[in-house]
Amino acid sequence: MGVPVLCLEGDAYVSRQGVLQNKCLGLEAFIDRDEGEFIEKAVQISNNPDMLKQLRENLRGMLERSPLMDYNGYAREFGGMLQRWWAKRCAEEN
Repeated sequence: MGVPVLCLEGDAYVSRQGVLQNKCLGLEAFIDRDEGEFIEKAVQISNNPDMLKQLRENLRGMLERSPLMDYNGYAREFGGMLQRWWAKRCAEEN
C-alpha cells in the first residue's frame, strides 16, 4: 500500500493536503507544526521500524474506512450543495 507521510503543516496547498489526509486517517501524530518538530519526528519514526511495518500493513484498511473513500457520503454532500445552490438561484430570480 505504501507508507504514512510525515507532513509539515503550512500554507501551501500540498502541505494542507498532507494534513487533511493524515487527519482523515487518524494519523495526527504524523503532522508537525515546525521544522524542528518535523526533524525530531522523522528521526523517531525511522528508529521504529516495527511501528512503520504495522502501519504499512494496516494503511489500506485505514484508508478504506476513512472519509477519503466515503464516496456515497461525498455524493450526498455534493448533491445537497447543488440543491441548496439551485434553490438560492431560483429565489433570486423571483
